[in-house]
Amino acid sequence: MKTRTIIAIVTILAVTAAGPALAQRSRVGVRNGAGPLVDPATVVVVEGVVEAFTAGAGLGMPELSVRDSADFLHFFVLGPFWYLREAGFAVSVGDTVIVTAYGCTACDTGVAVASVVNTTTGATLTLRDASGVPLWIQGQPGQGSGGQGSGSQGSGGSGQGHTGEGSGNGQGAGGNGSGNGQGNGANGNGNGNGNGNGGNGQGGNGQGGAACPGDGLVPDLTRVATFSGEVETYTLEAASGPATLVLATAEGTVTILLSPVSPLLRAGFEPGSGDALTVVAAPALLGDGEVWLAITLTDQATGLQIVLRDPATGVPVTGARRGR
Repeated sequence: MKTRTIIAIVTILAVTAAGPALAQRSRVGVRNGAGPLVDPATVVVVEGVVEAFTAGAGLGMPELSVRDSADFLHFFVLGPFWYLREAGFAVSVGDTVIVTAYGCTACDTGVAVASVVNTTTGATLTLRDASGVPLWIQGQPGQGSGGQGSGSQGSGGSGQGHTGEGSGNGQGAGGNGSGNGQGNGANGNGNGNGNGNGGNGQGGNGQGGAACPGDGLVPDLTRVATFSGEVETYTLEAASGPATLVLATAEGTVTILLSPVSPLLRAGFEPGSGDALTVVAAPALLGDGEVWLAITLTDQATGLQIVLRDPATGVPVTGARRGR
């Protein structure tokens, strides 16, 4: 089996116009809230069999691993877990899928996924529109506890809040919405028991998906330390928060939190008691005290290095892996 890993095998450039048109192609980025720079004119299509699918509350951004007919393994980062959950999308190992993505030089994987079609079940997950803008920032799909709209052209929509927020921005189906609660439609607002004006009804109070408790910790990068020693215990329970590593060093025993956990799961990281590791960590505030939060960790025996957070910023990464 080939061990080479690539991101894409098919790149289709939209060249309906001459070369100069490519220089003017649309690029969606941070200026409109869409995140990293995305090039919708560069389309990547991968068809293959699912080898792994990681998704769940506390596991970071869902990730999909697909092996194509040429025996190459592709890694894709999908949208927020709450968005996949609301869309009712799921895949199983062994399912055949078609992944369509746009080029994204700033993304960890080199692409931004636009859609995933599970040809085994017939389910389709659409993550971005034709311009590369994520649908989850447009409030689709969504749910709200209030704000039932109705009108001559259709019913009001429902809203979906972002992670950690109590109220959501929704998009309705059309018409004038009315009902209890408050929500922002795409073309108008509705408040209290009044009517929602515009092409969309009003959304209710949305609720986003839960984030891993450790992902929100902020490491103090001015106090970075390196710990080398042997594993005493390692605990990782899916959807329960960060992993915990207890390391016996020459200076004593140290407990280190590992977050996010998705890079650990993707790398198959399962150290045993006595394994020698080197961990670069920084302190982070948690409650009334401080904890050590891992930035990178290295298996001394194999050379495998897992990057959990950007060493320059402390921001969680999606799963960089080096070595082995």
